[in-house]
Amino acid sequence: SPNKPQLEMSMSDATYRCLFGANKVGKSTWGIIEDIAYCIGFRPYLPSTHRRYKTPYEPPVKGMCFAETWDKADEVLTPHFKKWIPAGLAKERRGHGRTVGWDFTNGSEIRYATYEMSPDRMEGADKHFYHFDEPPPYSMWAPVTRGVVVQGGKVWLTLTLLSEGWIWDEIYERCEAGDPDYYAVTGDIRDNLERTNADGSITGALSEDAIRRFEKTLDDVQKEVRLHGRPQHLQGRIFKHFKVREPWVIEPWEIPEDWPTIRAIDPHLAKPIAVLWARVAPSGRIIVTDELFDPEISNMDELTKRIEEIEKKGKHNVKMSVMDSSANQKDVNGKSMIDIFSDYGIHCRPAPKADKRARLYDTAERFKVDVF
Repeated sequence: SPNKPQLEMSMSDATYRCLFGANKVGKSTWGIIEDIAYCIGFRPYLPSTHRRYKTPYEPPVKGMCFAETWDKADEVLTPHFKKWIPAGLAKERRGHGRTVGWDFTNGSEIRYATYEMSPDRMEGADKHFYHFDEPPPYSMWAPVTRGVVVQGGKVWLTLTLLSEGWIWDEIYERCEAGDPDYYAVTGDIRDNLERTNADGSITGALSEDAIRRFEKTLDDVQKEVRLHGRPQHLQGRIFKHFKVREPWVIEPWEIPEDWPTIRAIDPHLAKPIAVLWARVAPSGRIIVTDELFDPEISNMDELTKRIEEIEKKGKHNVKMSVMDSSANQKDVNGKSMIDIFSDYGIHCRPAPKADKRARLYDTAERFKVDVF
């Protein structure tokens, strides 16, 4: 029998459903059983008289199930499908030496996809349902949702929110605001504690001893997300008003070339260097247009080339270039990061070190909706 968060997910008919779950709460299990239910047309774990027994589309249907990587598809998706597809109802579709989907005897089909694939391949995908197992990047989510708006379909996500904080803003906060198209459930690990129900059926799969052993391996922040399903990105979040959607994030548009650009650089010796470009409107509004953060860049020649390419393509009129105040520190050869960038023709000035709290407050204020 499904546990509490799994059953709550099954009861919703929202277009976008998300199970924010702790580890071992049965997220992937529920998601894959829902995939199968859509393919066969009913939920076999519910009574045939139940209002949610039938799924919304008459088979055959087409679905897409996402994993982070092909290795994760092999590790998580395929074993779950093999376990839960009723015998004789589907066969594996193979490609490149691995399972890439499932073909059902009634004509329904499921195809795998991964976050390694180009988001362009998702444009016009035209499926009845999409299942994201673990947090997708926004670049993959956006074309899928555009397709759902135009062609219809249902979407569910099953995840422990360790990354991609936009998901909380995009889905959970819309639920809180009463948007009927969105539904979210937060599953605690003890929701999957093994119990015997009054009718003799078994719910859950974990023992209390196993949960306590797991709990001992976690720090306080990890406990919030891995035991209780609360998103990690909310821990210590600075700019709480920012959301990865309109009006904070907008579709590209033609910005006048005479609007000046500010280039900001965050240098680091052990991590990739981050660069951001922002245009300043006559009203004083700041519009971030480009960014660069590439772990594959290994030297200053490559970095300089990428900066030049971005500024040429974006027709940037750079009037100011600032760098983190730490860039003034000298190395053993007596050179600072500002000196090194200057040698490559990128002249910067250090950002002021004083009044950091005031500048953070000012930035946070700019993210408030009533400012737009």
